[in-house]
Amino acid sequence: MAFAYWMTGCVTDSEDIVQEVLANWYAGEQAHVADAKRYLAKAVKNRCLSWLQRRAPRRGTYLPEPLVHPVPALDAKLDLSFGLWLLLAELAPLERAVFLLKDGFGFDYEDLAHMLEVRADYCRQLYHRAGQHLQARRQRFTPSAEQQHRLLQAFGHAIETGDLAALTQLLRHDVRVYADGGPKRPAAMHPVVGPAACARYLLGIQQKYGQGLTSRLGRVNDSWAVLFYRNRPEALDSVMVLELDAACITALYLVLDPDKLPR
Repeated sequence: MAFAYWMTGCVTDSEDIVQEVLANWYAGEQAHVADAKRYLAKAVKNRCLSWLQRRAPRRGTYLPEPLVHPVPALDAKLDLSFGLWLLLAELAPLERAVFLLKDGFGFDYEDLAHMLEVRADYCRQLYHRAGQHLQARRQRFTPSAEQQHRLLQAFGHAIETGDLAALTQLLRHDVRVYADGGPKRPAAMHPVVGPAACARYLLGIQQKYGQGLTSRLGRVNDSWAVLFYRNRPEALDSVMVLELDAACITALYLVLDPDKLPR
């Protein structure tokens, strides 16, 4: 399911795509297939590309559905971070498919050429282009557990107390806040950029929507996150995913859209 999730960003639709492919497979398609792994990957890829073509365009930031720990079982060892997902979303769908199938599932260029119905050298070009795009913008440093703990404590205190100055100091000079409210909740249409603007935006969100909410730390897409609950622990209201380096917070991802939150 990992490939479908990284192509669509939607858990339910990814499950539906995989289940449809498997249903067709068990209904008799396997009788005529020599390479099952390649055949199934191609079938999932085709449905994902069709899903992307059908998806209605929308304004604002589109974030994936959060995978709240413990996450659904995935079938590949892929970086699950929101930051990487947004980088992948900037790629053309075919570039994204090539990168994921090669890095996550180990397919070679001949396999990719067969699955994508293009030449092997073109697959190589797509993979190289995708790799250059991602390498130039991915975070290269993972903070220690102690550094993460210190940042998370300071961040939580600054948000709870409304300390604008302290919150601003925790944010890196090029920090960004990405917010996805979907069609049901207002959110910033474009990324909020810079420590001062991001701190004001975060405290404004907290003041506007934080009344009556409780929060706790959790793991979302293999990253630290603040999960906000309304009324009772089972009612997840919103999710704030944090991206950290050794000294500060580099990016925040707010999932406000109720349709994207697990129930």
